[in-house]
Amino acid sequence: MAINRDGDKYDQQGVPMYRVRVYDAQLRKQVEHRVAGEDQARSAEADLLAQVKVPLEHRGATADVIAAAVAQGRPVVTTTNKITVRQWAEQYLELFKRRPDGGVRPFSSWDHDRRCLEIYILPHIGERSLTSLRLHELEDLVSCSTKRDGITPLAGATKESIAGTIKRVWKMAERRTDMLRAQGNRAAGLSTSWGGQSEERAAIVPSIEDVFRLSACIEQRSAGYGDIVELIAFTGLRWEEISALPVHNVSWDDMRVHVEWSATFSGGRRTLRHETKSKAANRFVPIPVQAEAPLRRLMAASERRRQQHPGFGDEVLVVTNTMGAALHYNTWRIALDKAREASGVAYTAHPLRHVAASLAISSGMNDVEIAAMMGHRNSDYTRKIYGHLFPSDGREVAARMTKAIEAAVAQEQALAKRGLTLA
Repeated sequence: MAINRDGDKYDQQGVPMYRVRVYDAQLRKQVEHRVAGEDQARSAEADLLAQVKVPLEHRGATADVIAAAVAQGRPVVTTTNKITVRQWAEQYLELFKRRPDGGVRPFSSWDHDRRCLEIYILPHIGERSLTSLRLHELEDLVSCSTKRDGITPLAGATKESIAGTIKRVWKMAERRTDMLRAQGNRAAGLSTSWGGQSEERAAIVPSIEDVFRLSACIEQRSAGYGDIVELIAFTGLRWEEISALPVHNVSWDDMRVHVEWSATFSGGRRTLRHETKSKAANRFVPIPVQAEAPLRRLMAASERRRQQHPGFGDEVLVVTNTMGAALHYNTWRIALDKAREASGVAYTAHPLRHVAASLAISSGMNDVEIAAMMGHRNSDYTRKIYGHLFPSDGREVAARMTKAIEAAVAQEQALAKRGLTLA
């Protein structure tokens, strides 16, 4: 802790200004307060020392700090009711690591909110008090969000992700503290519909010809990258699942892949985790004949690289970089963007998953089977995304209903002849 003169600055009455700094172990940073006069600085120091001892989730309740100041005859100088969004975000990310039931939350869910906060939320409102923001300000933040060039608007799906993160951050502040209880949780009214679902549905235009054209184009630039395109399109695996897929999880005997690992990128480091996006994502995915050749080529290339660079990678992966380690998404995406521009095919990793889902629907798989293949938490979610692709021939449905009615009538008539009725 420290009390220092603030250079040659004075207030309007000519009283010298002081900076009071106290280290907050919970926030892992210095907390600073500027006051006029040495006596006020001493009082501010005492208040800040009392503040940092209060658990962060209880700092909205400043009664203990105020009572202590009054009992000692000191003026109340406190900022405990002005926790900034940035300060609360740090605590939120710690709390969000675990589910309400105490279980560990999937890293991908935690990292999603961390990225939304760091990239889209904190740069704009990080220094604002959590209780000062109004609903219209939060709506403006989401609607006006742009890419890093500051001009291009974000896609609707990305805006929905930002809005969802804001609602979770504010909801936890309301539940775990009393900061929002008096004024109400203004983020509760924030809409989470920003066009993402309509964009997702519009993007599902399966074309095998486009898949092969994109694959051939990217293969000309980087050997093996085209095989990744085909593998996603014919199996529906997520990128974070493919880039973390161990060779021993590929079973040629029963032609399926066991998905139980995921790869994440956080803090400049690539991490392989023995966990998936959700419990449903830990699954077995069938390998159709069209995916067999690309998968075998990727595995052969991985083995060659490991022989050339022994001991470089800890895990024997199917998809690797030139050194035999995990391939980063940005490396593949840069080559993919160039291939998309050259080929005119707009598929990225996620739309390629849509291709796999649409092919599964065309094959006659039902929504439960497709949910298991795609790693969805339930078939309702599958229907929400791909419901418009399932067959909906009215005549076929009417014919099935007619047969069911006729069978029921025949059964009742047969029972009536025997003097019986349906139970």
